[in-house]
Amino acid sequence: WWVSAPSEGCYTFEIGDTYGDGIAGSQWGSVDGSCTVKSFTEELVYASTIYDYNGSYNFESEQAGFFVDPSLLTIGCTDSVACNFAPSATEDDGSCEYDSCAGCTDSSACNYDAGATIEDNALCNYPDLNGDCDGVCSDETACNFILDGTSGFDPLYSEGFEGFAVGDYVSDSPVWSTWDNAPGSLTDAQITDEQAHEGANSLKIYAGSPAGGPMDVIMTAGLNGDIYDCSFWMYIPTGATGYFNLQEDQAPGVGWAYEVTFAGDGSIIVVADAVEVGSGSFPLDTWFHVSNLMDMDSDNVTVSVDGTTVGNFMFDSPFGAINFYAAGDGVNLPTYYVDDFLIATQAPPLGSCTYPGCMDPLATNYDSSAGCSAECIYLTYDCASIGQSGWADESIGLYPEWQDAMHGVSWEGEWVFNIPSMIEEPSSGVEYAVHHIDWTAVNGLPDWVDEAEFVLGELGGASQHCIQAVGTPTAPSTHDISAVGEVFISIFGQPFSVGTQTYTAVLEVVGNPNPIPGCTYPLASNYMSFATTDDGSCIFPGCTDPEAGNYSPIANSDDGSCGEGCDPNADSSCTSDNNGDGVVNVSDLLILLGEFGGDCE
Repeated sequence: WWVSAPSEGCYTFEIGDTYGDGIAGSQWGSVDGSCTVKSFTEELVYASTIYDYNGSYNFESEQAGFFVDPSLLTIGCTDSVACNFAPSATEDDGSCEYDSCAGCTDSSACNYDAGATIEDNALCNYPDLNGDCDGVCSDETACNFILDGTSGFDPLYSEGFEGFAVGDYVSDSPVWSTWDNAPGSLTDAQITDEQAHEGANSLKIYAGSPAGGPMDVIMTAGLNGDIYDCSFWMYIPTGATGYFNLQEDQAPGVGWAYEVTFAGDGSIIVVADAVEVGSGSFPLDTWFHVSNLMDMDSDNVTVSVDGTTVGNFMFDSPFGAINFYAAGDGVNLPTYYVDDFLIATQAPPLGSCTYPGCMDPLATNYDSSAGCSAECIYLTYDCASIGQSGWADESIGLYPEWQDAMHGVSWEGEWVFNIPSMIEEPSSGVEYAVHHIDWTAVNGLPDWVDEAEFVLGELGGASQHCIQAVGTPTAPSTHDISAVGEVFISIFGQPFSVGTQTYTAVLEVVGNPNPIPGCTYPLASNYMSFATTDDGSCIFPGCTDPEAGNYSPIANSDDGSCGEGCDPNADSSCTSDNNGDGVVNVSDLLILLGEFGGDCE
């Protein structure tokens, strides 16, 4: 047995047996027993024998005293799980700690600790989605991803040649020109749809003989300091050759940084200052990626093809321009295509992937988080736009959310009731698919609207519906136009009502700063209540025949009501003979006007 003395002091060791004759078993024909007590150092090395019994005599019990030397005691952490566990400790001193050896034991985490003995994965840090542990974007679809391990760059200039028409000269772009500054000449290059890495177009460079020329275009950069990547995709058909060079100055020919030749046999030669500084290979009849990673802070450039370095050498000049010349190995005809040209600068080391999006705040699909430009959609929010893809980005409701009309000016207006494919359930805030909407009413149309057209009923998701109205506003005012309906979401394909909802748009009638011509006389048949200037157009229908009994001197439009004349000596049969003198004249009109507006008993 191993016995650890807990502390310094005197101890008694006692051995005995239940029979009472000691361990001298030889008297029964067996083997004598023995007992030895030894002491050991902290390192478990034998130090001395404290007591030794060889079984040579009988005893009922035997006692021996011994003293524990404090120098032989070891104190420390006796918990084998603790970071500071002391295997040789004989006494726990309360020093156990569990932090220094705790760590992330998940090998996929950025801070994986291979030396951790206590698992604490709450400490683990993981890369962002589509990123690595250095914060560099690893998603090839992102704006700030660049092949060849140079992701983490921000685009400065990109050109996919999709904005050109086939046959256009590349010098139509202000950043491209020709070596001899002769746009549209034989030295200029044109856009083609013969090959394309993405989209439909690319830039074609070719020559009529292996000697090369005259096609010779440049893209000016004018960059110095910091880290830049100039990359593009290239296609060279079998039996052809290609070439490009980097210029130190924006003016071509002032200084040559280096040149790269793609030979007809698939080999690559990189030359700087007339010395070969790199070589490699490329695939024919397929698009391949070329990268020029220029570290102007460290005076170094790395040229790579499809992620493989073909040259790494000193680069101690500015990046003035890149030159695509119709040249090559001098044996095969120079013919090659360039597409998806990109110049990017190194971004801060940390950051998430950024993705293409519309960067125009005026567009309906504007994306403030976009890292590079994508197609913008400009909805007109009228019935002609129904069915356009831009509606998918709009929430449920009436559009436009605001429109105006002018007092006294004929108005024709439209709203689109947009029903998206997904809506937010009001009480939970959770998005569900739209099953359908029972559109029951359009409220708030002003009473001056002469005609309105819309079709109520059951509306499906991802649909738009037109409301049209026509009229002339009679006064400045604001109207809340609303579409009302019961909304049903889809749960396991079944309709579930979330209640009747109201979606509102505003129609504002603004004041008219100009005179509003029209008939201002209330008795006229064409009285215009909102007219501010009488234009002489008032129409007073009645009998215009002076001989008729019901002749109306104010009538200016005969309504066919003229009758026989009135007999002054008889009871008047003329309904307009107010004073009963048998004649309808101005006196009767004055009576009428005098009583106009009064209450009759």
